[in-house]
Amino acid sequence: DGLVMEEGLQISGLLEGHDCILMAVDPSHMTSDYFGAGFWYYDHMGLPDLGTAFQIVWPGAKDGLFPWDTDCAEIVIDSQPALFIEWTEE
Repeated sequence: DGLVMEEGLQISGLLEGHDCILMAVDPSHMTSDYFGAGFWYYDHMGLPDLGTAFQIVWPGAKDGLFPWDTDCAEIVIDSQPALFIEWTEE
């Protein structure tokens, strides 16, 4: 429908009563662990590199809080890895 994906874009209609937000995936997470099928498809179709990817981040169903919000439920945070930030090894 002509949707242009961009950082912070709110997407409605995926979850009843809540919008989701698109977040650009940090380049450090553009690995086959997360995008193996995408890499395969682009290679199989002879397309250029996958390039930019976006993560659809969803809020908690009860409170509408996103993983970056104070008091967001741990299950919401733990259920969706934050691919939009660079992770450092600890």
